[in-house]
Amino acid sequence: MSWTMTEITARLGASSNVYFWDGGRFGRRRVAQMAEAGILNIEISVDMAGHFDHNDQAHIAEIKDACHRSGAKVVSFHAPDLPWACPLPEVRTGTIKEFLALCEAAEQLGGPLMVCHFDMNEHTESFIREVLPLLAGTSVRLTIENGENLQDYADFVDRIGSPQFGMIVDIGHTKDEDGRNPFTCADRARETIKVCGDRLFHLHLHEFWDGADHWPPFYKGGLIEWGELLAGLADIDYAGAFMFESVPIIPNDPAAFDDNLQRIATFPAELVRLYGDDVEIADP
Repeated sequence: MSWTMTEITARLGASSNVYFWDGGRFGRRRVAQMAEAGILNIEISVDMAGHFDHNDQAHIAEIKDACHRSGAKVVSFHAPDLPWACPLPEVRTGTIKEFLALCEAAEQLGGPLMVCHFDMNEHTESFIREVLPLLAGTSVRLTIENGENLQDYADFVDRIGSPQFGMIVDIGHTKDEDGRNPFTCADRARETIKVCGDRLFHLHLHEFWDGADHWPPFYKGGLIEWGELLAGLADIDYAGAFMFESVPIIPNDPAAFDDNLQRIATFPAELVRLYGDDVEIADP
């Protein structure tokens, strides 16, 4: 089987982290810029100060209108780091209230997939189990963003055992016992992502180079084994977005924002250049 350029382009997305360091509000102008670059799937990062206010209905309406006008859509939200694991009743009550308000904003914008940096401990597990019934009847799905070992996160998702809870894999976070990122290894990338199976709801993509992640795709040639990664995603019938969470190479430089967007927008074409008209995937 193969991924076609059309399929990859249709699923191509970018986090609002493409405007990391600009300190500005993510609104009409930024949505239009992303759409003009050909990036129609958006993840809003709520953890950047002043970037998005999920309690501001005018702000929500502005983004919703901008998406309608440009053909873009919000598909996911990156939640701020709330005190998920705090067992104190007064803190837990406030955290749940804040998180449910964020989920309500996500539903309003049509992007009800929540990316969360949950710890895998008993208190966070308790929080998730308490919140999920409150989201019953909504389209909101929660995901846990991975650390080094994907199997640990797959096991945690299985322990929760809810169709509204799954994994989001950031390909820069993984690390094997020898300290290497398996997605930079042609003989490991495919099998590594297959660990997730149907638990995988979402991705954070970016380049990995010189021991660091969140570079724009193919930066300095890059090290990610994109062909093997895509092969593994096909093996598990991944149905989500190809969401890039790369940040500008140079802080506070408007040209760097544009460069980051263009590198993401041309990702499908660069794959075609590397792999041919289709991104060929060999049978497993």
